[in-house]
Amino acid sequence: RISAEAARQPEQLAVTFLHELIHVVADMLYHSPLKEDQIKRLANGLADALQDLGVYPKGMELSE
Repeated sequence: RISAEAARQPEQLAVTFLHELIHVVADMLYHSPLKEDQIKRLANGLADALQDLGVYPKGMELSE
């Protein structure tokens, strides 16, 4: 389950989603998970690149 409770702003939620998704993928692929700073850099870089390409939103909203 991906938790996005820490992301309160729509801009934060878009990056938080990628951050948590990378955690899931890394845990599935690697016996020793990536460090938190590695996950953070990957999520931020991936969000920036995808947003620059126009294929990922700059913000997201949670639906209840």
